[in-house]
Amino acid sequence: MAESRTCFSSILDCHINRKQSLLKLEKGRVGQTFTLSLIRRKMDHMLMKQRKSVHNLRQL
Repeated sequence: MAESRTCFSSILDCHINRKQSLLKLEKGRVGQTFTLSLIRRKMDHMLMKQRKSVHNLRQL
């Protein structure tokens, strides 16, 4: 019986640890989404520039 009990407690510990790490991820994600949106905006800008230059090259 003791084995199954420790197994259950370890599963519970895993679940608690996962919840805590998820909370940490959420906190980190708030800061990340801001930087990610900035990066994404820059990437979109660069892609637009590239597309324009490719378009201009095709016209030549």
